[in-house]
Amino acid sequence: MKTKRLQQSILMTGVIILTTVTTHAQDINFSIKEVAEAFKRENECHYCTKIYQFSHKVQQISNIMHDLKDLETKKKHKKQKRLYKTLHAFIENAAMEHQGLADQLAFSKEEEMENTIISLIKLKGHTQRIVRLFERLPDLSQDESLLESKKRLTALNQSIGTILTTLKKQ
Repeated sequence: MKTKRLQQSILMTGVIILTTVTTHAQDINFSIKEVAEAFKRENECHYCTKIYQFSHKVQQISNIMHDLKDLETKKKHKKQKRLYKTLHAFIENAAMEHQGLADQLAFSKEEEMENTIISLIKLKGHTQRIVRLFERLPDLSQDESLLESKKRLTALNQSIGTILTTLKKQ
């Protein structure tokens, strides 16, 4: 009996929140779709402004890069543009996550440091995988915007590596 009432009250609360959000959607800086996605999947980026899953985006970037190898010139331009946008978003979110984790490392206690280090290692793995994709597909480095993205990713990867090396020495 109590669980049924609890479920009903939770449902009513959800309906009230959803109604409020839909009536004031212009005032609020997120969409209903983003709210729904927040409940569907876990956020891998703890310091990003939006929900972001690095592993999903790395796979998406990998797929786009492999598709680019075999495309015609017309379709290649669209895919390169999509790749650039996806890479740009990945780099922005990875940089935010890197900065947040670095700040957390500076001010965290030993118990919290382990989780932060694990998150840094995962982030380094994601950036390293994309850098390796660029190395395996050298044709992509001919595009100036993609070359710039590769340089930024390499610098981010080295920065994370420097932090991890410093921690290892301590």
